Amino acid sequence: KFPILIKFIDAMEKLSIQVHPSDETSRADLGEEGKAEMWYVISAKPHAFLYYGLNRTISQDELERKIRDGSICEALNRVEVHAGDVFFIHPGTIHAIGAGTVIAEIQQNSNTTFRVYDFLRKDKNGNYRELHIDRAIEVIDRKPVVPSQVFNNNEVSLDCGRIRRLFGCKYFNVLQIENRGGKIKFWCDRSSFHSLLVIRGMGYLEYKGRRYDFSSGDSIFIPAGIGEYYLSGRHEILLTIWHIPCEGNAAR
Repeated sequence: KFPILIKFIDAMEKLSIQVHPSDETSRADLGEEGKAEMWYVISAKPHAFLYYGLNRTISQDELERKIRDGSICEALNRVEVHAGDVFFIHPGTIHAIGAGTVIAEIQQNSNTTFRVYDFLRKDKNGNYRELHIDRAIEVIDRKPVVPSQVFNNNEVSLDCGRIRRLFGCKYFNVLQIENRGGKIKFWCDRSSFHSLLVIRGMGYLEYKGRRYDFSSGDSIFIPAGIGEYYLSGRHEILLTIWHIPCEGNAAR
């Protein structure tokens, strides 16, 4: 099974409030899997926001009551977002993406999502969409969360740009590549694949004398062990890998 999922989410309206279990709180007998995820905000309209965790400690009874009466948003942190923001959604953190945001989401390869509240939306048949309140209450972290970004400022400066480590956890590691028109050599060893997500700009990848053009929105998978390849052009790319290589090993 491939270990991660990488998505673009274009939220034209606010999405449902939801939560994911951790590996420890998921139920294998129910087919559940843990799900940790990272959000990179590609663009955001003025005053766009997300809900991120509880703003105060809350009892299980009050949590259930506020979910069922539709007042749960009162107990959530509302965080205004801007392009370039980075957030890690810990399993157990109640959350939702607001309208007017485009987000790159990198996550464990799991579809286990418990929908907490959906603003009384109905499906195409006129029925309210399914909620998973009982299971959600079991895994929601009921302690308050202070919303913060998760930048890791390890950075390699290059003549033509920079490579910065945005985030790392035991499930995935994400580097940000900013290329201002140069040619950067990368090395993909046998310990991990490279997944390239083109956030903006354009350019091309070179591998064994062949050229592969790319532009914003493209996704490129580099199999583990192929060795060296090159990225040229003006672009911003998120590079997801399974490990953080030694300094100078990923980009040479």
